[in-house]
Amino acid sequence: MGFGAPGGVKEFLKLEDTPTAYTDKAGNAPLVTVGEDALEFKPVDHYSFSSIFDGGVDSPATGYILPKGVMPYKVWDDTNKQYRLAEFFAVPVGEYIYFGGGECSGLVPRHFTKQFWRYKPATGEWTRLADLPQTATFGYDSAGYHDGKIYAHTAWYDEGYAGHLFIYTIATDSWQDIAGFANAYLGAATNVVLAACSDYLYVLVRTGGTAYSHQRFDYTAETWGGARATPAENCYLGGVIGDEFYIVADASPFRVYQHDKVADSWVDQAQNAPERLKYAGCNIEDADEWWRLLGTAGTTHLLYKYTPAGGWVLQKNLGVAPEYWEHFVQMVGETNGWLFYGAGEAGGAAWGDYSQYIDDGIWDLGSKAFVEGDMVVITPKGVPVVCSIEGSMRFITSAHYASILTEAATWDFSLDKTYDYYGVKIWAGVR
Repeated sequence: MGFGAPGGVKEFLKLEDTPTAYTDKAGNAPLVTVGEDALEFKPVDHYSFSSIFDGGVDSPATGYILPKGVMPYKVWDDTNKQYRLAEFFAVPVGEYIYFGGGECSGLVPRHFTKQFWRYKPATGEWTRLADLPQTATFGYDSAGYHDGKIYAHTAWYDEGYAGHLFIYTIATDSWQDIAGFANAYLGAATNVVLAACSDYLYVLVRTGGTAYSHQRFDYTAETWGGARATPAENCYLGGVIGDEFYIVADASPFRVYQHDKVADSWVDQAQNAPERLKYAGCNIEDADEWWRLLGTAGTTHLLYKYTPAGGWVLQKNLGVAPEYWEHFVQMVGETNGWLFYGAGEAGGAAWGDYSQYIDDGIWDLGSKAFVEGDMVVITPKGVPVVCSIEGSMRFITSAHYASILTEAATWDFSLDKTYDYYGVKIWAGVR
C-alpha cells in the first residue's frame, strides 16, 4: 500500500506588519496585495457593522412589566357607572402604598373624589381609609412622607383652583387641612412640586405663565416660612433625591436643577433629560434616585433611571402606547417598582390597571432584523449570550461566534444578570 505526494501549500508568505499598522483601521477589511508581503486594511463597500450592546459603555435595557390587577379606586357617575381616576397622589410608606384624591375628566361634569386608600403589595390587599378633608386633585409629584405623616398639596380643591396642604397622620388615620400659600396655574397637575426633606417641606407652585411661588413648611410649627427663590424657567416635575430638592425644565434641553437650601438658589446640574418627561409621578421611598418616563404621545415610551452622579440611564424600552402610568413607586429596599395607571375614559385599556416592574432575571439587549446572507459576530468575552428567534432559543455562546445566516429573521439577544457584562459586544456585519 503506497501513499501519494502530499498536496496543499508548502510555503507561506510571512507578513511583516507591526501592530501600529492596525491603528485606526476599525471597520476595514484585511487585504494582501499580490506580490507584496504586507497586510493592508482597506474600506469594503459591502461590509458595515453596528453595535447592539457594549457592556463596557452601555447599560442595557432591562426588566419587564408584570400585570397585577385593577385598582378599586374609582368614582361613580349619576347612573352609578364606575370610572377610574387620574391626578391622584401615591406615596410609599413601609409595607404600604397610599393613594388619595383625583378626578375623572372624561365625565361631564367632571367628577372629583376625596377617597383615600392603601395598598399592601405583599398580599395584594386594598383598604379604604379616612376620606380626605375635601375633594381634590394633585400634581404628579406633589406628595411625600415625613416622620409618620403624609403631606399632599392640592392643585384643585373643592372643585375650584385653590392650594391646600393636606396632612395625614398614619397612627390615627386622621387628616388636617392647612391653607396653602398659592393657587396652581389653571389647576394643572404639573404645576405643583413637593419635596419632603428632613429639615422642611418644600413646595413649588406655578401660579401662571412663567410665574412661580416657592415656600417651605415647618413640620413642627405647621406654618409656611415665606417666599423662597423660584427657578428661571418652567419646571414641572421634581422631588427629593438624597434629601435635596431637584426639578426638571419643561423645555429643551430639559435641564436638571437642584435647590441650594443655604443660598436659596437653583443650581444648574449641567445634565439634560434625553427627552421631555411625560406627565407621570415618581416616589422612591429610599430617595436615592428617580425612575422617569420619557417620550411624547404616540411615540416610543422609554423608562429612565436618574441619579445626580450617573445622570440619565435607559432601563427599558416600553414601545409605543397611547396611555402611560400616573405614578412609578418604589418601596424601601426595593430594586423593582410599581406602576399605577390613571384614567381618561371609562373602560379604556390599561386605565386603572397596576403592574409590577421587575428588573431581575434576564437583561434584554435588544433585537435586530437580519436578511439571508448577513453575518453575525458575537464577542461576549466569557459572558453567556442567549441568541433566539421569536422566543425559540437557537444557541448560547460565551466565546467568539461568527456565522453566515441562511434565513431572514429577527434575532433577540439577552444576558443572564448573574454574570459580569464588562466588555460584552454583539456586532452585526451586513453584506
